[in-house]
Amino acid sequence: MIPTCPDRGIAYSPLGGGWLTGKCRRGHPPPLGSRMALRPQPYLHLNHRRAYDLSEELERRATARGTSMAGFGRAWVLAHPAVSSTVVGPRLPDRSQAVVEAGALTSVAAELAPR
Repeated sequence: MIPTCPDRGIAYSPLGGGWLTGKCRRGHPPPLGSRMALRPQPYLHLNHRRAYDLSEELERRATARGTSMAGFGRAWVLAHPAVSSTVVGPRLPDRSQAVVEAGALTSVAAELAPR
């Protein structure tokens, strides 16, 4: 989706509706109240093996660095050359910590950015 967005001026969910935060787990239904549970249509294309594999790899790398998956996921998105910024709008105040983490991790997450 990222390559299409700049060409069309389209914004998208920087954390993939929870996919880059660890909310969506292989073999488990989406958590109640999550975007996948409330409005799954924009994210159904992620419901496949490769997306779960990538999500699990992201989690391993975040854990190895002692940070949250949401912080590392946001840093990964910001490391993509087509992304200049993301809109920050956590639904709960405690989720804003991922924004702080991402700022400290952007250069580390660049290793995962697609080329």
